[in-house]
Amino acid sequence: MLKSLSEQYARRAREFSDAVALLGRHNSVGPEILKLFKEIKRQRALCGDAEEKLERYMDQENENSESAGAA
Repeated sequence: MLKSLSEQYARRAREFSDAVALLGRHNSVGPEILKLFKEIKRQRALCGDAEEKLERYMDQENENSESAGAA
């Protein structure tokens, strides 16, 4: 599960980074850059969701291991 969640997070982070990198191709504000900016915001949200899922999983696993160690 950790591998799957971390791979998803890495993929989303790359997609977000790639979208942000496209900003460098533009010199002025217009419909294309506004569309790109909307896509960047979407990619950031997807990346954030993946991060939260991974963090919840790691927190849960940590709690489980601490509980097992206390028993």
